[in-house]
Amino acid sequence: MGELKTFIIVLGILLVVMALSISYQTRIENAKTKVWPPHISRCPEYWNISSDPKYCENTSVSSKNRVSTGNNTTLAFDGTNLEEVKTDQGLKYYHWDGITNN
Repeated sequence: MGELKTFIIVLGILLVVMALSISYQTRIENAKTKVWPPHISRCPEYWNISSDPKYCENTSVSSKNRVSTGNNTTLAFDGTNLEEVKTDQGLKYYHWDGITNN
């Protein structure tokens, strides 16, 4: 009777370890397939939509994410114009999750 009890305990522990292992592997696989960033904003960080909604402008008084030369406007991202926005950026730099890292 003692051997059966030990067997059931070992089997129970094994089943719990297997369930945790499968759960962990599933979470790891799901994390690999997530697109980052989950949402691409219409404008770069610290920028706002200008009076013309096709464009973004940096109206910040500080130098946060400001273009060093040239004007401080760029096309706004509308969900379909990724290549056009990347071309418009040209050699200008501003950090824009989903645009500068794609």
